[in-house]
Amino acid sequence: MEYIVAIPSYDRVDTIQKATLNTLETLGVPAEKINIFVADRKQKNLYKKALGDKYKLIIGKLGLNNQRNFITQYYKNGQYIVNLDDDVYEIQEYHEGSHRNLRPIQDINLFIKKAFEICVDAGAKMWGVYPINNYYFMKTLKPITENLTFIVGTFWGCINDRELQVQLSNKDDYERSIKSFLKQGKVIRFNHYTLKTKYYKEKGGLQTYGRSQEILENEVDLLLTDYPEYLTRKRTKKDTPEIMIKSKTIEYKPATTQELLVRELNNTKFGKNVDRPNVSGIDEEKSTDTRRVGKPCESITLGLFRLRGTKKDAPKVLTKLTHRKMELFELAKKYMNEIDPDFSFTTICINKNLVCKKHRDKYNASKSVIVGLGDYEGGNLYIEGEKHNIRYNPLVFDGTKEHWNDEITKGTKYSIIYFTL
Repeated sequence: MEYIVAIPSYDRVDTIQKATLNTLETLGVPAEKINIFVADRKQKNLYKKALGDKYKLIIGKLGLNNQRNFITQYYKNGQYIVNLDDDVYEIQEYHEGSHRNLRPIQDINLFIKKAFEICVDAGAKMWGVYPINNYYFMKTLKPITENLTFIVGTFWGCINDRELQVQLSNKDDYERSIKSFLKQGKVIRFNHYTLKTKYYKEKGGLQTYGRSQEILENEVDLLLTDYPEYLTRKRTKKDTPEIMIKSKTIEYKPATTQELLVRELNNTKFGKNVDRPNVSGIDEEKSTDTRRVGKPCESITLGLFRLRGTKKDAPKVLTKLTHRKMELFELAKKYMNEIDPDFSFTTICINKNLVCKKHRDKYNASKSVIVGLGDYEGGNLYIEGEKHNIRYNPLVFDGTKEHWNDEITKGTKYSIIYFTL
């Protein structure tokens, strides 16, 4: 899994060397993975003089929110980005029952790989770690959660989304956490991992500009106005304006094969298939066509098929779509294996919102399994007049018997048919 480390830094040449860069080097992160974003040409020359050509230096924007937005726009959508501040002295993990409850992480590459894999599995695009370096708090929490939580900007990862921009310069991590949650429905936080840093104690830094009491008050007020259902006001001992996220804990659980399959289907582009006239009906405008071109329908065939015009016992070949949609093919096979590991099939047909006309699958060699997936109503299956609701309810049936389905009255229906040619 390829990822990039992005470090925004301002006027902290000494700090970034003794903190974040030293931390990453100790953990074995290759220098070529690390990009340092500076504010202007003067800053770039300053960093280049100290660091040489070891790291890629990129001129971005002045100001924390401006630089974060620049980083988001700099990379392509879908790029895996690990975002780090320049003053991270250690990344730590919690060990229960140890005399040293917080110890330096041993394999950061393994952790980052796991973090992005869980994001993909959960359908999230942002992950982070516990923001407070205190194992007493950490030990009471679920190891991994997927509800709305505060993702601290000091160390977080994302599957890049260029549309996700922030406006605030001090509370940008609160703003980003909420916006990502609202867009994806979840953010992932690893509560047994944290970091050792010196918040606001180092000289320089992107917070140099725009961190007055008045600006902090304004940003807190803006967030509370825009997201009152997710935030509440909090006061510190020094009467600094603060906020906290209010949300119940939801422990992360791996997505089921069925959930992953539906997600993949929702992201799949279905082309117009005119080669199924027995199912979709003859296209009246092309009824004189010798190929008997059918009405266009959204249908995909994966696995083996028989070339048009060949005999029933002719050799079967893989469809071209199988190679192009291999992830969907593998998920569909895995799903069937969980439904009935003993059911054998050569081919999978997937229809989207297809209202089948009365027909028979005369070339099928044995019985088929059909299941309807998606959030829909209607679309019931009829086999020789007998009605069947197949929504999330797999059905074994004889495709050589006359069958059809009624209108889909609401939503999107995916019907998946497993059969042997």
